[in-house]
Amino acid sequence: MLKNKLSLALGVVLALSLGACGDEPVATAKATGSISAPKVAQAAAAESSTSMGPAQVSMELARLAKINDLKGMMTLALPAAQMKKMVESWETKRKEPITASDRKAFADAIAKLIAPGAIDELMAIAEPEMAALKPQMAMYIPMGIGLAQQSISANGDLSEVQKKQATELVGAMQTWAMKTDFTDPNRLRKALTELATGVRATSITTRDQLQGLSFDQMLGKGGVLFGSMKRAFNAYDLNIDEMFTSLKAEQISMTGDTALVKTSVTFLGQPMSSETEMVKMDGRWYSKESIDALSKVAESAMSENKEDANGGK
Repeated sequence: MLKNKLSLALGVVLALSLGACGDEPVATAKATGSISAPKVAQAAAAESSTSMGPAQVSMELARLAKINDLKGMMTLALPAAQMKKMVESWETKRKEPITASDRKAFADAIAKLIAPGAIDELMAIAEPEMAALKPQMAMYIPMGIGLAQQSISANGDLSEVQKKQATELVGAMQTWAMKTDFTDPNRLRKALTELATGVRATSITTRDQLQGLSFDQMLGKGGVLFGSMKRAFNAYDLNIDEMFTSLKAEQISMTGDTALVKTSVTFLGQPMSSETEMVKMDGRWYSKESIDALSKVAESAMSENKEDANGGK
């Protein structure tokens, strides 16, 4: 199913982005707004990762995130065995039969964003709704922030430190949201245009083309979309690349094959910090959080594969 494919790709992006932490990008890494997939010497990067310390790995993940290099991030973030499982899961999805309705649904969805005049049509629908919503935003934003804070406080899976970090994040989001006009049609048009540009840049217009992508090709296309998504956020004064640039990491401790890395970042003008547990496997350091998150993505995808094979039962 298309939903399964996109869930896997999106899960990869989110897990790696959340696990990334780093310093200023190296001078040789050109981090622009280009919609082209980055040309990175990934094999060399993977080989050099054996000599990276835990903090260096974290910084490199942030650099790769800034240049939209999902393949490089995957190579650095996942042990070979888990990387193999991700590839196998994707290859299983590629074998799913494509029906005529699948093809039509995909084509219709793409057309709504990139067909001639598509942005104008979307704006014609959205503008009256945004105008009606505008007077209520001052009430909705605090309500949403309050619900988020309550959810954090009631989450039994989060430690007190994690709750504090999440609360700081919500606080930064609140300050940003209160001064950002989400009902501005010019902002929405810019964001939609950036997303449409990214979709066009992938050259994927049919379901068959999507399903024909290898795992590496999927990550390449995903990197293009990730870049366009970041530029869409810029329309709302949310610069994700500035966040990656501000990220810094330092090793706090190391005991055998485990290490603790402190990361700091400035997000929406607010400094934040967190601690990441790193584990050493086969001579390389990995973020335990990223491994766990990506493992859940792979397990979910495999479970969906089995359900599809059993007719959705």
